[in-house]
Amino acid sequence: MNNGKICVSVCAKTTEELIEKISCAKNLADVIELRFDCLEKIEPEKLWNKIKQIRQLFDGKLLATFRPIEQGGKRNLTFAERKEFWADSRVSEFIDWADFELDLPEENINKRSGKTSKKVIKSFHDFEKTPANLNEIYNQISANSELLKIAIQADDIGDTIAVWKLLERAKAEKKTNHSNRDGRSGKMDANFRFGSRRIDDLCSA
Repeated sequence: MNNGKICVSVCAKTTEELIEKISCAKNLADVIELRFDCLEKIEPEKLWNKIKQIRQLFDGKLLATFRPIEQGGKRNLTFAERKEFWADSRVSEFIDWADFELDLPEENINKRSGKTSKKVIKSFHDFEKTPANLNEIYNQISANSELLKIAIQADDIGDTIAVWKLLERAKAEKKTNHSNRDGRSGKMDANFRFGSRRIDDLCSA
């Protein structure tokens, strides 16, 4: 039996474009990833009013990402800007899951929302290599969260084996994980939960 879910990633430069793409994705996805770091300018009132409307029409999950450029995001974001974004109570009100980088304490969302850490996906990104200390990274991001994501660059079979060993460890410890390996020969999702697609691939017709 296939228990997989479809996650559609939505990236747009303006609020209007973002909402248009969400409207398309909601008919195709179980989970919609909202890449807020793609927005050139965040207009909070306008943005959240629109997302509130979408939330009422979409039965799946909304996953929020606000990632700095050094971790694969689209904008130069300061640590203070990221903390301010996640501290907005509307994130907790309308978003099901928040994708937090390793350096960002999840208390930024949980203190405001009163939710448990299961609302947060703790993530680590390295798009240049497979770190030698994968297990240490895993220990750090799994300490207080049940939902984990590690996205790395793998260039050979040795890198791939390291990822699969980590997946086996996570499976044994019953962690929900989303582990991506990008290699020269293409992209493999070593992923128990989601298969992801870009909205531009699905809504361009």
